[in-house]
Amino acid sequence: MKRKSMKRKIAAGAMILTAWIMCSCAATMSGVVIADVKINAPVEEVFAYLADCRHLPEYIPEVVSVRNISGEGQGMTFDWTIESKGTRSEGRTVVVDFVPNQRIVWNTTCGKIVTLLFQPAPDGGTRLTLSVMYASEVPIEGQAVKRYVDNSTRAMFEGMLRNVKAELEK
Repeated sequence: MKRKSMKRKIAAGAMILTAWIMCSCAATMSGVVIADVKINAPVEEVFAYLADCRHLPEYIPEVVSVRNISGEGQGMTFDWTIESKGTRSEGRTVVVDFVPNQRIVWNTTCGKIVTLLFQPAPDGGTRLTLSVMYASEVPIEGQAVKRYVDNSTRAMFEGMLRNVKAELEK
């Protein structure tokens, strides 16, 4: 009889602990991801391509539309729709810094600040460096979750750079 009572208490305690973790331990996970690529195209060409948000679907396959483009350079805004793994989401990006042929900084409603740096390479090409500062809500804390978020963010933006390189070197 005592054994069943103890098992019930342990099960009830486990359920309470699980509920507490899921409800009260949501955390904001943050980090920085940096990637770069050498593109065999002049800085001016690479910059112009990335400054035009209508090209987003060409190098980020998850982007299904870009619309409501307003302004240009610093202060430009645009809305986007992405679809990934069966989930569709929408957001807005604001260009918060824009220095022609040097730097573009996007602030997105999905919690990412993306900085693109353009440097001339000695051979006439471009060294494009991307850094992403992100914050995302996660249901549980821990290094495994942080590693997963870091790795998936890195993979997405490294893929973006590979796609930009492929488009501009056609």
